[in-house]
Amino acid sequence: KDVAAHVPPGVFCAFVGSKVHLPLARKLQDVVAKKQELSLQFPNARQCGRCSHGPVLFRGCSDLTTHHGQGGIDNSCGRCGWFAPHISMWPRWDPTAAALGRDDPLDAVFSEAQEDESAAAARAEERRRQAALFRQQQEAREEE
Repeated sequence: KDVAAHVPPGVFCAFVGSKVHLPLARKLQDVVAKKQELSLQFPNARQCGRCSHGPVLFRGCSDLTTHHGQGGIDNSCGRCGWFAPHISMWPRWDPTAAALGRDDPLDAVFSEAQEDESAAAARAEERRRQAALFRQQQEAREEE
């Protein structure tokens, strides 16, 4: 309210916009840091070529058919059952979803963005409404 009373409306709108975007920028910074940390913890991790489940950690040889099905060893995706015979056929793990606290990378990115945009838009609209009301009250006081 104090800012709205002392600056032009355009400056106030820019101020409100920056207040809305700051939490998003901080969240992005946290996700990037977490993604880097996970990449360092699991440098050779792979993910499923079908559903992107990961990290999948293979130990031993790169030919995944050698011991698959022996003694309880299952080299297929633990979520969807996808299997590729060689480790090179499994994409390198993208820790974005894990950094966002989700399981599916695409779902993680899009739902996180939608949640943030919806919440930010609601906060911005509420601040605009409050600023307009405050300006009206201030103008009414000045007319008295």
